[in-house]
Parts: sequence; C-alpha cells; structure tokens
Amino acid sequence: MMKTPDVGRLVRTLGPLPVAMHGARLVNIARKRAWRPLLPALVKRWRGRADAAVDQADCAALRRLGSALVDDVAPGAPTLLAETLVLAGRVQGPFPPADWSTAGAHPLQRYEASYLEWFDALISDGSPAALELAAQGLQAWRHKAPQIAVAWEPYPRARRALACLRAASRLAVGPQSASAAKLQKTALHTAATATFALDALLERHLDGNHLLVDHFGLAAADAVFGSIHKRPADWLARATTVFEAQLHGDGAHVEASPMYHALLTEDALNVALLAGASAADIQAAADRAVSWMAAVAHPDGTLPAFGDTDPSTLDACPLLRGRLANAEANRGGAGCNPDPHASVFAARSPSAHVVVHTAQPAWTNQPGHAHDDALSVAINIDGRTIVADAGLCGYEGDKQRPWNRSAAAHSTVQLDGAPGIELWGAFRVGERGAVDVLDHSVNGSIAYCLARHRWPEDRHSHDRLVAVLSAGAALEGVLIADTVATGRHVTARLRLSHGVAARPIADTHAIIDPAGVHLLSNLPLDIRPDRRFPQRGREAPCQSVVYHPRADHRSWLLLSRERAPDPAAVQSLLASITARW
Repeated sequence: MMKTPDVGRLVRTLGPLPVAMHGARLVNIARKRAWRPLLPALVKRWRGRADAAVDQADCAALRRLGSALVDDVAPGAPTLLAETLVLAGRVQGPFPPADWSTAGAHPLQRYEASYLEWFDALISDGSPAALELAAQGLQAWRHKAPQIAVAWEPYPRARRALACLRAASRLAVGPQSASAAKLQKTALHTAATATFALDALLERHLDGNHLLVDHFGLAAADAVFGSIHKRPADWLARATTVFEAQLHGDGAHVEASPMYHALLTEDALNVALLAGASAADIQAAADRAVSWMAAVAHPDGTLPAFGDTDPSTLDACPLLRGRLANAEANRGGAGCNPDPHASVFAARSPSAHVVVHTAQPAWTNQPGHAHDDALSVAINIDGRTIVADAGLCGYEGDKQRPWNRSAAAHSTVQLDGAPGIELWGAFRVGERGAVDVLDHSVNGSIAYCLARHRWPEDRHSHDRLVAVLSAGAALEGVLIADTVATGRHVTARLRLSHGVAARPIADTHAIIDPAGVHLLSNLPLDIRPDRRFPQRGREAPCQSVVYHPRADHRSWLLLSRERAPDPAAVQSLLASITARW
C-alpha cells in the first residue's frame, strides 16, 4: 500500500528555501540523468585531456603545500596499513576492497570511497609499504571508477581533486624515486580528471558546504594546472566570493557545524598555499574562519558537537591545527567571542572554556546538518572536556540518526512531544523556531550570555543564562540557569564526556570525576547511563546528568571547584546578573 505523502511537512520543508534553488534542483536532476549513461565515455575523454594538464602542473605550487604538510601523518594511515578500510567511521572491509562500488554499504560510505582521502592518508605515511599500498588501491579504484555513478557527482569529484593534490604535494617534497614520481603523476592525473566539466555541475541546488567545496576543488585545480576548462574563469576569485558569503560576521560558517567549519577552513588553507601570491583575499577569509575556530575549539583539541560534528575532526586538519596552536600561544588571559549572535558564545577563564550554541536552529539554504540543539552548552575545565554533546553517529542509512539529531542527544532542554525543530529523513528539516541573543557581556570577572529559543509560532520558549565566573566574582565556576515557558514536561541534560563520571553526594549535589568538579543545583539531579560518539560512528559509554526545569521556577546549576557555601549565594549572583532582564 502506497504511503500518503505529508503535504504539509513537504511545504514546511521546501517553503523556506530560495526560489532559485528549486529551479537549480530540477536542472541538476536533468543533467545527471543525461550524462550518467555516458559516464564511461566521458571519463575516458576526461582522462585523455588530463594528460596535457599534468604536463603543465605547477611544481612550485605543489611544493608550497607539500612543505606545510611535511610533518603530518593522517590519522587513518595506521588502519589502512593494517589493510582495513574505514569509511564514514565504520569498518567497510579489507583494503584494497575487492569491489570499489562498495555494494551494500551505507550511502555515505559509497561516496567517501571515491573521495580518495584514504589515498592521501597512505601517502602521508611516506613509508615504502604505504606508497605501494596507495598505488595498488588507486590503480584498482581507477579501473572501476567509470562504472561508479556516485564517484562522478560534484562533491566527490571536488573532494577527490583536493585529496589527490594534497597527496601530489606530499610526494613533491618527499624522497624522490621512480615509483614516487609515477605515483605523483597518477595523483595529478586523477585530480585533473575529476575537475573536467565540474564547473557545469555546481551544486546550487544544495548550497552550503557542497557548493563551496565544488569551488575549492576548481580553484585548487586551476592553481596547479592553469585554466584547463572549456569555459575559463578565475576560480580562485569565485571560490573566495562564495567562501566570504558563507561566513557570518564573526567568522562562523553559516551551517553552524564546527566540523564543517573546520573542514572548509582546512580546504581554504590548502587552496591558499597552492595559489601562492594571488591568494591574499581567500587567505583573509580563512583568517576570519581560523579566529572563530580559535574561540570555539576546546584546549584538548576537540570540538563542541553542535549540529553534524565529529568532535575529533581537528585530527584530520593539520594546517588548521597549526594555526590554532599559534592562536593559543598568543591568546593570553580570559576572553570571549565578541559576537555571539550568528553562531556561538564562547568564553574563557583561567580554568574553564565554555561554548553556547546560539545559532539559528537551521540555516535556510542548507538545513540538512541541523540538530535540535539550540542553546546546548559545551564545557571544558582545566583542559579536559567535561560536558559534551553526543557527537556524530552517522548519516543516511544510520538507524540512530533520528536520536542523534534530537534534543535528547544534546546538553539542552527537551519538551515532551514538542521538538524545537521538525527533523525528518536523514537531512530534512521542516518547521523550525528561532534563537535570540538577549544579552551578553564580559564584565571583569564575569562573562555571560542570555539567549532565548522560541519554538515555531512561539508555542514554547526556553531562556538560558550561561555565565563563566573567574577569580574575583562572588563565586567561581560555570553557572547555567534555565527558565521555560511551556505547559509540557521538560527534561534538561548535561551530557558528560566519555571517561568522566558523576557520583551523587545529595539530591542536588554531585561530584564530577576525575575533574573533581562539584555540581550543585536547586533541583534534584538524576545521573543516568548514556552514550556518545567521540569519533564518528564509534560509540563510547557516558553519563547524563538529568534535571527537570519547571515553568514557575528558575532552575540553576553551578559547576565549581568548591561547593557553594550556600545556595542563597547563587541566587544572589543570579539576581545581580539578571537585574536588567
């Protein structure tokens, strides 16, 4: 029996999108259907044209990027050397696989197989065994590639071009040998092949990170090969324009996912090195993105898991990590992100780093990576992440994705039967509310942010105050206060990071170990077993501290090295901060 479509939900999903995106989607479908049957012939033609492109490759551009990557070994290299292929955080099978079409795999795994980031990872290891394995894998993939339809969609092609140009750059500064030279030529040939006709398939029907990566791939190819397309264009300038358009005033990427922000910034830094002297504008945009990440990334190198985010993403971003290390060395003292309206409020004290997710529930042009995580909070104390959202369990085809996108997987409030954002499918978003930053300040020893999450049509609301209290304040630590306006039952969570445990002292008092942090509340606390994903798709046990705010009562929690001598002191501090609400 055919399932009746939910017309209202479809309207709520498609209605907010720009009108031009609907037309672009129809054009994209028509184009793919037209050229997909011709793929083998097209790939053969593109490979023939790539020979000339390889001959004119700019070796100086490759050496600039290779010199910056010379000390990097990609995190996936050891697993690949053990002849195991991991895609989308899950073991796909032996490497190289017997069938590169990865039949039966999750959709994202089929895409990732053709990004060829596994190839770059092996090249980064640099050992003879790794280079031999990389050559075997690339040869087998190239043989199968013309029959793999998803390999020739725009995003995999752009990702493949970037990965192969990184690999060729590593080889340009590594030990020179006949086998390395041959492998470098094949990598360049594969990158050039991937970018032919890519300019005619730009993903304007998706926008966001997809459209930007398409432009980065073309800009990187032009920096190395010169103009190799039928319709020559200044792809570096175009990529810069799209990148700048996708950054908020505070430097945050519009999709509000720290993971995609990090990956896109890493791509931009790659393109800037390849482009050299002509890269001033894209470098300036990348500098803004790096500054935002410096405010948001925890001291232990993990990312707050807002939206679709793998907390360990920085492990795969060597250029960005280097920039962040310099930013950390030059930071000095406490501080906060000056503009929380677009994305996050991030504040630091000598012992704590706190990030509050103040972004809108979903970006209009690309809402698919959004989660129901408005006003979620991430807390790092003494360099260790204490409070952390669940992380990214998977994408399309993952049975846990509906839970992963729900408020239950985040350190925020959940209303029974009333999600803050209408999430359906793997990447679909219907009705959504709004977030307003009502007040924020850095006033001597107190940095705080007050924001409100409004449900669609203002049916419910949640106000959250997060304050970082440094030495000199009436209290020290991190204060979280919640006020809800709803007739529904409310569940609030502080999701603890894996390896961190809470033990109860009293109904409203617990200690978080091994950090030795006291957690005091004016509501009963319930400590429950839970789970999170510190690396995509890799589950780890954790705990959640659960409490139930009431509409007629302001709830609060204080994380502090010292137990507050009297809850009245917390109430007094709250009153002083909120006097102008």
